[in-house]
Amino acid sequence: MKPGHLGTAPPPDTAPFPDTAHPADTAPSVAPAAGTAPDPTLLLAALPLDASGPEGPPLTPAELRRAAAFTAAAARRRFLAGRYAARRFVAEVAGAPLAEVKAEYRCSSCSNVSGLSHGTPHYSISGGPSGFFFSFSRAGNRILAAAFGAAPVGVDAAEVSGFALPSLDGVIATERERRNIQALAAAGRPAARARLWARKEAVLKATGDGLRIPPQQLEAGDLETVRVPTTGAVLRVMDLDAPALGLPKGTLAAAAVPAAGELAPGKLAFRQVRWSQTRFP
Repeated sequence: MKPGHLGTAPPPDTAPFPDTAHPADTAPSVAPAAGTAPDPTLLLAALPLDASGPEGPPLTPAELRRAAAFTAAAARRRFLAGRYAARRFVAEVAGAPLAEVKAEYRCSSCSNVSGLSHGTPHYSISGGPSGFFFSFSRAGNRILAAAFGAAPVGVDAAEVSGFALPSLDGVIATERERRNIQALAAAGRPAARARLWARKEAVLKATGDGLRIPPQQLEAGDLETVRVPTTGAVLRVMDLDAPALGLPKGTLAAAAVPAAGELAPGKLAFRQVRWSQTRFP
């Protein structure tokens, strides 16, 4: 996601799924049974946005109102494709029929008084909890999707081409991060900005704060754990291997989860979701 939708360069040896080897094809995950401890496995996928939406379930009235608010037809189609893709992902990881997936987006800032569908995504299955927290980010013709059963999660994908302007440094970076960016060769600065933005967006999505907390107040450029200054929340932030996930070339991505207890470094596992072709061709 671009900052206009309003550091350091990425390490070359970033693992596709930190702390684990690249997984083989995996079966769809199933939501944890009631009364069992949540599985600290972060599920990730990059879904195409160029496919037509399914026959059902229908989008909510709020989603349709937001789609209608787009003046450009291409932007409207991209929004709708993203919402359909998100439902596919939820159904896949929860092991549920697509028609039983219901969406609700909650904005803690405005409480969605506008009637438009925005904010943190929440999904129910047949009227009950899905068993997961979700986060999504669009990049090119893909949507990066994450599901986590143990705690709120945030992910973000940033296209390097959108971060060429030096003026972005004052919007997205702390003073120390700005110095680090300026210390790089000019050719490496857009990637440094994109990485920094993805990490901060992931953190602020996980906390639910969004851009109510100015990114330039949040130190996240080269830290494994990040503290949100206004709330004291501490999160673990991780660079993701965007090509391994299937995100477009020139995209950088990050994920964030609370850094506590079972979610401390070394306790978190990763799995890439592989589509069940019989369910979602």
